[in-house]
Amino acid sequence: MRRSPLVVMSAVLALAALTGCSDDGEEKAAAPGASGAANAQPTVSLDVPTGAPANGSKPGLAEGTREAGEAFRIVATGGGPYEVGETQADLTESGLLGNPVDSGGCVTATGTGLFGSPEVYLSQGKVVMVRATKDDSRIGTALTDVQAEFPEGRAVSGSGGLQGWEVVEETNSLLFVATGGTVSAVAGGVSASVTKNFTAGSGC
Repeated sequence: MRRSPLVVMSAVLALAALTGCSDDGEEKAAAPGASGAANAQPTVSLDVPTGAPANGSKPGLAEGTREAGEAFRIVATGGGPYEVGETQADLTESGLLGNPVDSGGCVTATGTGLFGSPEVYLSQGKVVMVRATKDDSRIGTALTDVQAEFPEGRAVSGSGGLQGWEVVEETNSLLFVATGGTVSAVAGGVSASVTKNFTAGSGC
């Protein structure tokens, strides 16, 4: 059976059109700025910006804030990262607070060993006092030495006959507790909390 030239020509044109579409698709895929640009993903840096804590903690709450060989000293506003007003949540998240015990709204916890594991007292979720029995550079020194260093202080008496030297700075206090004339503990924080803890032996 003989086919019409028109039918044969139509079939050839249809085949050529199909082949051309396929070639165009490949060329478009290879052409720069086509689908490759549309699918390009933005570059994301996983580096932490300089000065930003890797764990998302607030500046100054990282354990590395104390340099090697640097003397640790409690002051009237606390010690190390345990500043008066610092929150329990932030300190715990930064790994700087452990073993919290709540006794009638007064939470006592242990600070990091980097600062001699001080006792940290918190009320309403915030630091009100820090007490160190080791690592503070003045522990073990004569009480007369700190009295000479802080002549503006005053002698105070605590529970069990303990003697102390208290230095008041606005609403906060720095307290040196003495045993046998030698400094055995140093506390710093809100004056009311420091006084209550020293005279009652507990609480904040």
